[in-house]
Amino acid sequence: MRLPRITVLLFAIAASPALAIDSAPDESAEDDTEDDSYIPNRFAITAHGEWAHFNQHRDVDDTGGGGLRIGFRANRWMEIEVGADVYQTDMSLESYNGTTTDLGRLRFYAFYAELRIDITNVDKIIPWPWPWCRPLIIGGAGFGVRDLTDEAEPALKLRGRRGGVIVRGGGAIEFGAPDSRVTFGVEWIYNWVGNDIHVSEVLDEYPSKVNLDYWTLGVYVVLRF
Repeated sequence: MRLPRITVLLFAIAASPALAIDSAPDESAEDDTEDDSYIPNRFAITAHGEWAHFNQHRDVDDTGGGGLRIGFRANRWMEIEVGADVYQTDMSLESYNGTTTDLGRLRFYAFYAELRIDITNVDKIIPWPWPWCRPLIIGGAGFGVRDLTDEAEPALKLRGRRGGVIVRGGGAIEFGAPDSRVTFGVEWIYNWVGNDIHVSEVLDEYPSKVNLDYWTLGVYVVLRF
């Protein structure tokens, strides 16, 4: 028996919603898939304080210092930071005859950019059982500026650039889950400083040099948003 055309048309209209439902993608299944591209709390402000040790010759006294950093998470395992630190200490130099000469007070400013790599989160290559305690690798470079005040010995000449390149590297242990808004850490960083101070007498006799390389051991707190 041949059906009327109007009956066939009504049947097609009634069946089309059911076919659309069957062919629609399963959105619930997609929602269950973890989105690795989402990184919460990308931005960060870090305050830190440290103990600084200037070179092995004891020309520059050990001192405390600190600074601020602003960070941005490029992905789950790499963070880019820019920061500034300041230190103030005294300098002295042992003369050729064994006497110690006061060179004045040193104020040192460091401006830098650095990368912090969470080695436990690099494509999950390293299995790490404690996500709340993560080791970091630190590397960066910047510019250091020194300022000398209260020079006690006018018979001495101090020469050298006020500013120079800094290269820094070290490591840290950070406490707190990667997605936490507040984390804490302990860090050790060595700084190679390019603007050493050259010291000589007025007659350029017995020249010497004060090495401004230093390393720091400090603590920090991070606020993420």
